[in-house]
Amino acid sequence: MKKNLMFLILSTASLLAYAGESTISGTGRVTAPSDFIQLVVRVQAECFAKPSEAVRSANELAKKVNDLLLTAKSQDSNDGVFTNGGFATEFSKTVYVNEGGQRQAKTVCVNTFQASTTLTLKTSDVSGFASRFAVIQEGIYSDEFQKPTSDAKDPATYAVMGQPSPQWSLETRESLTLEASEKAILDAQRKMAVYAENACIYEWDMVDISSVGLVSNVPYAAERAGLAPAAAVSSGPTVNFDQQWVSESIVVTFSWIGGAQTQACALK
Repeated sequence: MKKNLMFLILSTASLLAYAGESTISGTGRVTAPSDFIQLVVRVQAECFAKPSEAVRSANELAKKVNDLLLTAKSQDSNDGVFTNGGFATEFSKTVYVNEGGQRQAKTVCVNTFQASTTLTLKTSDVSGFASRFAVIQEGIYSDEFQKPTSDAKDPATYAVMGQPSPQWSLETRESLTLEASEKAILDAQRKMAVYAENACIYEWDMVDISSVGLVSNVPYAAERAGLAPAAAVSSGPTVNFDQQWVSESIVVTFSWIGGAQTQACALK
C-alpha cells in the first residue's frame, strides 16, 4: 500500500512539473550629447589645361578654406582640420544647351584636368559652434571662395560645404553600446519574469544571448544638424543638434522549470 501511494505521489508530481525553453527579445536605448561636430568642405578646380594648373588653383583655395575652418576649432588637442586629395585627374563634364529650340546634352572640357581637396573640421566646441558656423558659411559662399565662370568651358574653382553633423568619440560609442546591450538584457529579463508568473514557471535562467542589430543615428549615419530660421536679434541661422541615440536589440533564450507549485497555479 505504501509503495503504491509513493508511486502515486511521484507520478502526480511528474505530471505537474514541466520544463522547457523560451526565446524572448529585448531592446535597450540610450541617449547622449555629441562629443564633437564634423563639417566637410570640398574644394574643386576643373577644366584646366594642365594638371599643375588644376592642383595650384585647388591648393590656393584649400589654404583659404583651411584658415577659415581653423577659426571654429577649440583648444582641445583632438580638434583640427584634416585634408585629403590634392592631386589631378582627367576631367570632362556634360552640360545642357538649347539648340534649335531643343535641350541638348553637350560634353565640354574634354582633355582637361581637375583637382579636388576635401577638408574636414572636427571641433569639440559643440555649444559655441552655431555662431562660428555662421561665419564659416558666410565665408565659404562669398566671392573670395567661389570662382565660377559664365562659360561652362572655362576653368573654375569653387568650394562646396556639407551640413555639420554631430559625432561621438570611439570611447563614447563603445560605452553607450555596452549600456544599450545591458538595458536590452534587462528588458528581456523583465518580460521573462512576467511570462513566468503567468505560466507558473518558478525557476528560470539565461542560456543564450544573441544580438539582433545595433541601430544609431551616430556615428555611422550621423543625424544632420537642423537649420532654424534666424531670430530677429540674430545675425545668422541657429544650428540645433538633436540628442544622439543608440539602440540595441537582443534575443535571449531562457531555460525554465514550471509546475503547479502553489494553489493559485494549480487552479490555472
